[in-house]
Amino acid sequence: MMRELAAGNWAGAFHPRIPPLFVISGVGLIFLGLSPFIAAKLASALWFAVGVLPVYGLQRQVFGHRVAALATLLYVLCTRLQRFAVEGIKDSAKTTLLVAMVWALLLVWQRPSWWRIAGVAVSGALLALVWSGGSVLLLLALGAVLWRDLRGRLVGRQAGWRWPWRTVAAGVLALTLLGPWLAYVRHATGLPLAEARHAEVLRRLGVGMVVDRIQQTPAMPRDPTLALEPQMRAAA
Repeated sequence: MMRELAAGNWAGAFHPRIPPLFVISGVGLIFLGLSPFIAAKLASALWFAVGVLPVYGLQRQVFGHRVAALATLLYVLCTRLQRFAVEGIKDSAKTTLLVAMVWALLLVWQRPSWWRIAGVAVSGALLALVWSGGSVLLLLALGAVLWRDLRGRLVGRQAGWRWPWRTVAAGVLALTLLGPWLAYVRHATGLPLAEARHAEVLRRLGVGMVVDRIQQTPAMPRDPTLALEPQMRAAA
C-alpha cells in the first residue's frame, strides 16, 4: 500500500478497513529511495523512537524523574516492543500515540488549558487514524475532559454557567483531522466511521442503515505491511 501511494495510485493505497496513518508515514521514506519493505520497517522504528518522549513525560508526571528514567529504559529494552519496531507493523505507532493521549489527558486533569486539551484531541485523532479502536478512546477522552470542565457546576460546587468552549474546540479540531478519512469510509460504507468494520457492528446492533456496498468492499490484509509479504519472503 505504501508503494501504491508513492506511485499515486490512490485506489490501491487506501482501504476502509485499514486506517491510513501508518501507510502515510512511510511514504516519505520511499521518496528517499528506500524500498516499501524497508520503509515500513524504518517507519515503525521511528514511531518506536518517538515513543520515548511520552513514556518519559507520563511517568515523570506521575512518579518523578527517577522512576521515569527507569520506565523509559525498560521501554527501550522491552523485546516485544523492539520486535514491533523492526517488523514494520503499526503497533509502535499505536503504542506511542496511546501513551501520548494518556499523558495529555493526565495533564488536563491536573490543570486544564487549551494547549493540553488540544493535545488530547490531536493525539487521539492520530490514534484513530492508526488503529480502529482509537476512535472509541478519543470519544472517551474528550468525554472525560468535558466532565472535568463541567463537574463543578453539575454537582453544585460552582455557581453560574460557562460554555466549555475549549473542549468543543478540541472536538472540532479532532473532527477536522479525521474528516477526510471519515468521508472516505462514508463513501465506501455509507456511514462516516473510523473503520469499515464499525459499520458492520452497527448493522448487527440495528443502529442506523448501512448501504449494501460494505459487502462489496474487497478483502484486504488486516495490516498494511502484510501486502509486502512476498518481498519479506524473498529477503529472507
